[in-house]
Amino acid sequence: MLDDLAGKRTGERIQILRERKGLSRPVLAGLVGMSPSWLKGIERGTTLPPRLPLLVKLAEALAVGDVAVLAGTDMDLGGATSVPLSSFAHIPHDAVPAIREAIRDPLLTVPAGPVDVAVLAARTTDAWQVWHQSTQHRTDVGRILPRLVTDARVAARTARGQDRRAAHAVLADVYALVQHEVVWASETELTWTAADRAMTAAQEADTPAALAGAADDDLSAGQLAGPAVTGIVLVEGDWSWVPRSPVACADLGPGTRDSTARSPCG
Repeated sequence: MLDDLAGKRTGERIQILRERKGLSRPVLAGLVGMSPSWLKGIERGTTLPPRLPLLVKLAEALAVGDVAVLAGTDMDLGGATSVPLSSFAHIPHDAVPAIREAIRDPLLTVPAGPVDVAVLAARTTDAWQVWHQSTQHRTDVGRILPRLVTDARVAARTARGQDRRAAHAVLADVYALVQHEVVWASETELTWTAADRAMTAAQEADTPAALAGAADDDLSAGQLAGPAVTGIVLVEGDWSWVPRSPVACADLGPGTRDSTARSPCG
């Protein structure tokens, strides 16, 4: 693995590892809170190598256990030959505890009365737009997610008839957004919980789009938050129209995405 990195600049190493992982430049840039143009400059050597905090984030996103693997000939780590990623505490974020509580809440009681699933879906779309357009997307989405998670869980539990399937589709989409928010903070257990619940909700929704999106997110969670996994999902019909998840192909980072929250790609 290291032989093809020898003698390479930091940006070249990042590009090699990114392509080996199967991540697009926009996806990796979004995961570390930067723009694709920034990452392009790093990889091509037209921008100075990232400072250590960003290098740590890149190592986490690429599932590289040693930060020194990313440091090329243009970086000086003070003579260190190994900088284990485990030596860095995970990057905290103020929103994570409230999101965790909203996901783990047993919801022993739920509000009476019907839930307007269409309004909930619109709120979820708005949250995705904030994620793609805000220059402080993790902070801004972090304020929205706890209430959105709770409301989506309540809707999925209380909705009836066709609304029940629609509510579960929205819930799967909300859990996908949770994965985006918490994977950056190295919240592996929470990321996997959200991925698992997204798949369960998608199965309850029972639509090709929800199932394909949840499967894509589940595979990406394995690539980005834990050991490598292989996922095979069979969906009858033409894959070309299925909207794939932002984790895998459409997370263009803050300020670089158009107004479509989750559009097809690839």
